Amino acid sequence: MESLCSFLQHNKSLIYLDVSHNNMGDRGLYAISGLIQTNSTLQVLWIMGNMFSARSLPRLGQSLSTNTESRLYMLKIGKIECEEEDFDLFVRTGL
Repeated sequence: MESLCSFLQHNKSLIYLDVSHNNMGDRGLYAISGLIQTNSTLQVLWIMGNMFSARSLPRLGQSLSTNTESRLYMLKIGKIECEEEDFDLFVRTGL
């Protein structure tokens, strides 16, 4: 996932990316976050069913808020399984 995201970071024609159900986990979500932080053409991102925890979501939120040129308008995360303390962390991120 890291290689794919690295390649797509500066892609000027990427508007839709569906990486659902790839079991990429938190490490994959960090890679997706790096992509979101730099790509200005991506409009739709589907990442559900990838077994990431709520602990990795603040990184995603930070990436979404720092890319002022982002055109992302649809983000489908799906169901997140988490412990109570992870849920509290997720709520504090404001996603």
